[in-house]
Amino acid sequence: DKLSNQKTGGAIWNADTIEVFFSTPNAVAPHAEHYQYGFDVKDQIWNWCNMDGAGNRKPDYMDTRSAKTSDGYICEVAINYSHIKSLGFKAGNTIGFHPCFDDADDGPDRQLQMTWTGREAHDQSKGFGHIILSNRAVAPVDAKDKLATAWSEIKTQQ
Repeated sequence: DKLSNQKTGGAIWNADTIEVFFSTPNAVAPHAEHYQYGFDVKDQIWNWCNMDGAGNRKPDYMDTRSAKTSDGYICEVAINYSHIKSLGFKAGNTIGFHPCFDDADDGPDRQLQMTWTGREAHDQSKGFGHIILSNRAVAPVDAKDKLATAWSEIKTQQ
C-alpha cells in the first residue's frame, strides 16, 4: 500500500488520513454534537465539524508531527482542548471519542475508512467510544505491536 496524499484542505479525508471525533456522550445520529478533525503524514490538518460553529477550516490550535517509516508512517497530533469549548475537559467527565483511518489503496481517492464500529464515521455516533477523564498519572507504555490488542480490549469493553 503506497501513501496517497494528493488532497489538500477540507479534501484530505479523501486520501490517506487519520480522523478523530470528539462528542457529547449522549450524541445520537443524526446529530451536530461533535467535533471532527483530520491530519495526515504531510502535517496537513483540518476541522470539518465544530459544535462551536467555527468548522470547515484549518484550525490554528492543532499541531501535528509526522514521519514516514519503511513500512508506513507515524502521525502524532496535539489539539488544544480549550478550543473544544462545548465539551467539559475536566477530571470525572466522559467525552465521546472515535478514531478513523482513511485509506486510498494506492489511488488518488479514499477506498476505505477503517473504524472500530465498521461504519463510515461522519455523523455515525453509534459505537463511538468514551474517554473518561482522570487526574491520575498514566505510566508510559511502549505501543510497538500493541495496536490490535488495545483495539480488541477497547471493543470488548463496550
